[in-house]
Amino acid sequence: MPSSGRGRRKRARTGTSPAAYFTSRPVPGGGGSREGASLPASGAGLARWLRARGVTVVEVDRPDRRTRRRRAKSDAVDAEAAARAVQAGIATAQPKAGTGAMEMLRTLRVARQSAIKARTQAANQLHALVVTAPDVLRAQLRPLKVPQLVVTAGALRPQAQLTTPTAATKLALKSIAIR
Repeated sequence: MPSSGRGRRKRARTGTSPAAYFTSRPVPGGGGSREGASLPASGAGLARWLRARGVTVVEVDRPDRRTRRRRAKSDAVDAEAAARAVQAGIATAQPKAGTGAMEMLRTLRVARQSAIKARTQAANQLHALVVTAPDVLRAQLRPLKVPQLVVTAGALRPQAQLTTPTAATKLALKSIAIR
């Protein structure tokens, strides 16, 4: 944003690869300088790339509610409000570096949560298949708890030819259990 206080509403597009960061330019009149740059929000990768090159990066948490209500809700208004907050010294938060122990824990936690979600989803699917299974198979599997159901379903031997609902159900149960 120029020092005159009048924001120019020009858009810049930035890719999300280091090659795109290198070719991107600050928004004309957007306050781009060696000390800081006003670029579109392109995520943590761009912030790390800029910081590695000595550019000050400031994170603006969210747009000011009053400004958003008074003026139209749009990306251009939010960008101008963010630039004003940085110039006024209101926004001073440093973005996450993404290089320390916290980043390692975050990535491991994402993987763990995904695994837990997949396990729960598989257990729910197994139960749904047991409920709709043919009578003989349902009677065999219904009293089992999840760990025993997974072991039993994983050991099922479906027929080579899927000619019956029982064979199809066994195949589906086995494929879910071995995931």
